[in-house]
Amino acid sequence: MKDINIHLNPLRKSIILISCLFIPQIVFSQMEGQWYGTTQEKGNIVFHIKKENDRYAATFDCPDIYAFGYPVEEVLLYGSEVIIRIPSIGAVFNGQINNDNNEINGTFEQDGVTLPMDLLTRPQTPKEPYPYYSQDVLIENHKDNIQLAGTLTLPDSVGRHPVAILISGSGPNDRDATYFGHKTFLVMADHLTRNGIGVLRFDDRGVGCSTGDFDAATLSDFAHDIESCFQYLQSHKNVLPDKTGLIGHSEGGSVAAMVAGNNKNIAFLVLMSSPAVSGDKLAYSRIADYYSEADSSAVKQQVELRRRLFSVLKYWDRDIAYVALWEILVENRKLLPVPHRDTISVINNIIAYINSDYNRSVINYDPAPDLQKTTCPILALYAGKDNRVSPRQNIPAFEKAFAEIGRYDCEIELPDVNHTFQTVTDDKKIKNSEISETVSPDVLSLITYWIINDGLKGVE
Repeated sequence: MKDINIHLNPLRKSIILISCLFIPQIVFSQMEGQWYGTTQEKGNIVFHIKKENDRYAATFDCPDIYAFGYPVEEVLLYGSEVIIRIPSIGAVFNGQINNDNNEINGTFEQDGVTLPMDLLTRPQTPKEPYPYYSQDVLIENHKDNIQLAGTLTLPDSVGRHPVAILISGSGPNDRDATYFGHKTFLVMADHLTRNGIGVLRFDDRGVGCSTGDFDAATLSDFAHDIESCFQYLQSHKNVLPDKTGLIGHSEGGSVAAMVAGNNKNIAFLVLMSSPAVSGDKLAYSRIADYYSEADSSAVKQQVELRRRLFSVLKYWDRDIAYVALWEILVENRKLLPVPHRDTISVINNIIAYINSDYNRSVINYDPAPDLQKTTCPILALYAGKDNRVSPRQNIPAFEKAFAEIGRYDCEIELPDVNHTFQTVTDDKKIKNSEISETVSPDVLSLITYWIINDGLKGVE
């Protein structure tokens, strides 16, 4: 895809020219929205198509090279055949809409090279107007002197309702947890609110309309954000203060455990693909999976390298650690997946990341003690096709943590979903962007049912 932006910059202020044939109204409505395509050579492409009177307006994005909002010159429809022309970059997409109107099977051609590419829509993304109350809110984190911007959805604007706070995984996320067009938290919030459970979701600090510095934050800082959200809801006139819980995904589950372990007023806790082991142990497991096709000696070398690096992070402060980390990486430079001529700069980049306050907080955090301190009901969901938080490693650790204190909560492995809880029906490693489903409807129903029937009733 890197060749696309060579010709695009002059187009930023171009007028979008769209034309189409006369077609039935139903085709217009089915074509509107975002369509996502991926090719191995070109990466990801997103087409944004909307109807303006009897014509289409369209733009496209190339997220891999951070190119957004570029114009499409022409969209043509011949029955079920779709043609999208982008002469400015010498490209054209040709495809056929399937019978379910949620996929366009076709090819992407540029400069004489034709590649197979299917366009998928995101059918679960809800459209306004919503049949419930939605309010944009600003939440003060007085401890860190920042503001969190979010959206609170409630079944109704009158009365008081239970509420779940959604906590996103690693990396800077907006309030919808948007990833290649999948608005995971928007879909979750919509489902829960339609079923009587309010939801607060927010832009991570430093993202969207929230203030603060995401890159300088640690897990403890993120926990401060959640505590601020919880306190905000405690005084909201439409929220049941004793029925407010947390739903954390991946690293967000670690943050949720940190908060719930130190706040006895949390009503319930839902953990989705969340670690039940310390960050260093989770990293070792990921290495073993990543190098699964290599010989065992390669796995042992990579794991041993991480053990030495993480040991430095555990026992030495940042300034002293820098020298030790440098020596270890130089000694093991042959294990770094880079050309030797780039070794110095790569080592500096590696040290800057692994020696950061954030990474130190992740590697050194073990959720088990906080989970054992929780007093609310817990539902832990693990994905059978997860290659980031392995259920083989984390379910036994979760069970062991609670068995030690004589408590048994509910943990479930769902065999046919991936790390983000999209349905995967075969063993192929399909990219999230290539799956039209945002969240498995079965997972949404399971979480909703458990909160209503178990989570809100407390520990028995």
